[in-house]
Amino acid sequence: MSHRGGFISSSHISRIIRELSEKNGETPEVKLSVNNSIIANTGHGSIFLGTSANYEGGDRNIRMLIGAHFARSVPLNINVFGGRTERGEITIDTVIRETIEEIFNFNPSRTMIEEIRYFLNHNTQTYFIFQISETSRAYCYVFDVSILGDFIRIISSMGIIYNIPREIAGRTIADRNIAEYYVPNIEFTDLSSFNGNHTYRSIGSTISLSEFLRDRYISRERALHGRRSGLNEIKYLSFASLGKLVVAARTSGRYEVYNFVKGRREILPMKDFFRDLLTKDIILEILEYSLN
Repeated sequence: MSHRGGFISSSHISRIIRELSEKNGETPEVKLSVNNSIIANTGHGSIFLGTSANYEGGDRNIRMLIGAHFARSVPLNINVFGGRTERGEITIDTVIRETIEEIFNFNPSRTMIEEIRYFLNHNTQTYFIFQISETSRAYCYVFDVSILGDFIRIISSMGIIYNIPREIAGRTIADRNIAEYYVPNIEFTDLSSFNGNHTYRSIGSTISLSEFLRDRYISRERALHGRRSGLNEIKYLSFASLGKLVVAARTSGRYEVYNFVKGRREILPMKDFFRDLLTKDIILEILEYSLN
């Protein structure tokens, strides 16, 4: 398998990640040290950011991939992705496993996690890592959303068909092969992470994000009757303006999430963790890049 990165290295977010890494002294060696650390009784997560000239604000308006998570106290709440480490699990493996379980909704095999880990260890320029709090050794990885295309490429190379759950307007239709959302050989002429202006003459790759968001859906009935460990936790995904999320976190703690499946907005509360995350200095620093 080729582990050369096919991510959109010219995107606005990729540039931000490289600048933040350099500014904070995050060398490849530092990142690898975090990746290989084993930290008991904690959790790690991931943030996926992106821009597109086809979205409101153009290719410098930063957006964040978020999930409408099933919850006990309310029907749904908004959060990013991540969870607790398993016994003996290294940090990067927790991030990979939780990403696949929550975004793609299936349990990854050990070989799959190892292959994606190999790719990330050899392409450290594709992410920035920050410690969530001073009192806890929990880490959050910041990626360009185009990296999900590489995840799909590696997953598909396993030779097993993994399907994305598609339940539209209350009726179930056939699941769709995850490989269909992989967009290879693409080079954007703008700063987009996906769906930008492009020519098909490069090694770049990304995810067909808008199509993926329209398809990926899990009903509450499916979640209740078919839940397995780590799966069926998120009803649908959305791609929200980072600036508007930060404003909502500072004020009401509620956000009008766009449901791509049903083509309408729904006001949902933010999970406390997510609300706190959006007020951290590193998020505000990233947001400033929208104004450049």
